[in-house]
Amino acid sequence: MSPLKYLFLYLTFDCNMNCRHCWVYGGSAKTKPLDTKVWTNAVDQAADLGLQLVKFTGGEPVLEKSLLFDLIETGVEYTIETNGTLFTEHDIMRISKTNIVEIDVSMDFPDAKRFEAFRGLSHSFEKVTHTIRLLHEYGIPVVCVMSVFKDNLKEVPAVADLVFDLGACKFKAHPVLSMGKAKQFSRYLPLNAYREFVQVLERMDKKYPGKIGTFLPWALIAGFMSNPLTITRSVCEYKSLLTLLPNGDISLCGIGIINPSTVIGNIKYTTLSEIWENESSLLADLHSMNPLQLEGICKRCIFKNYCANMCPAFVYDVYGKFAASYPICEELKASGLFPEEYLV
Repeated sequence: MSPLKYLFLYLTFDCNMNCRHCWVYGGSAKTKPLDTKVWTNAVDQAADLGLQLVKFTGGEPVLEKSLLFDLIETGVEYTIETNGTLFTEHDIMRISKTNIVEIDVSMDFPDAKRFEAFRGLSHSFEKVTHTIRLLHEYGIPVVCVMSVFKDNLKEVPAVADLVFDLGACKFKAHPVLSMGKAKQFSRYLPLNAYREFVQVLERMDKKYPGKIGTFLPWALIAGFMSNPLTITRSVCEYKSLLTLLPNGDISLCGIGIINPSTVIGNIKYTTLSEIWENESSLLADLHSMNPLQLEGICKRCIFKNYCANMCPAFVYDVYGKFAASYPICEELKASGLFPEEYLV
């Protein structure tokens, strides 16, 4: 049995923002979180299974600030995904004394007007930039994450410049994906813009070597870049993770809230070890999934052992099953835009 290396904790699906592109059906309606002891017990159970890292996310996890600090002050190594609007300097000072690995903060435009229109919260740009600066001053690694779509592709260089000036240690640019609530979003990155997107990232990688990352299939990076070896590429570590949702449901990731069929138990009635050691059919299918068994383009790609089905949640949301290829690659292939030299 492989170790359970990563545990994602969705402390809440509530959020103080109203982002146009978010896949989570969040909002301002208050949901009652699980008791703190349930969360800490889950972390302890994961530790016995090989836990290396906890990620706190949501919604906006800092809305549950008391719970968040109860958990991070247990000594666990962790990261936080946040919009960066709710931390005080005292909070950041407390975080600096814990086993923080990094804090990921969203930043999509280099100016207040467009950022706040996109994120749905007035006066938030100044708060976010102040938070990034404070995190840096307290020695906390801060990674700024940009959601890239049709209206801000040209702004990638300006956003990168801004966040590095504020003290970010890394900048990641990811395309907005059509899943969950984001299916209502109409400004996705056009398929014919992916080449430009990759080439913009390459220019940024030359300017900030080793500090640029993205969530894109390897074939696109190799096909559209002249020197693809230095940029950081992310894929989902789905064979080594579980997720706990605000109501106690256990799933692969946050997909459990938008696709209940992917929920494999509830922490109030079972343990993580029972879930992990007695693999459900869903987990067994995921853990044994072979790129050569995938339907579609992934099994033909020479990079299949690196990024095939790189986001099972997205694949499942589009096709209703995990054993399929990454939807963006399928769409690019159908449009004649996929780099064919990487297919066999």
